Amino acid sequence: MHWIEEIHRKWSASIAHVFLLHFNVWDTVDGNASVIEYLMQSPLVSEREILICYNRSAGIWFPIPSHKKVLLEDLGLAASDSAGIEDIVPRDPVAALMLMEDALRLSVPDGKGL
Repeated sequence: MHWIEEIHRKWSASIAHVFLLHFNVWDTVDGNASVIEYLMQSPLVSEREILICYNRSAGIWFPIPSHKKVLLEDLGLAASDSAGIEDIVPRDPVAALMLMEDALRLSVPDGKGL
């Protein structure tokens, strides 16, 4: 796939550290996998410490469910007894983007990044 090679080239050259994929991310890439499923199999994405996705209707979601708890703990937002993790992760676009910005500012010890 040409587009994934282009993303990998730019990432490896340190041209960019964040990529925003939009519109038809649920389309199939190879006739079997959605764009997100395809990316999850790519070494570029699969080696990340935390993967975050955002959808205006669903809010922030995590392709790997355990990443949600890790991120919230790293941000100091672990669920209290009165609020579950689902209550902490915002759906509102402004709040969601602010949380994702905070996540991008985290330093990751192993250098892999988000």
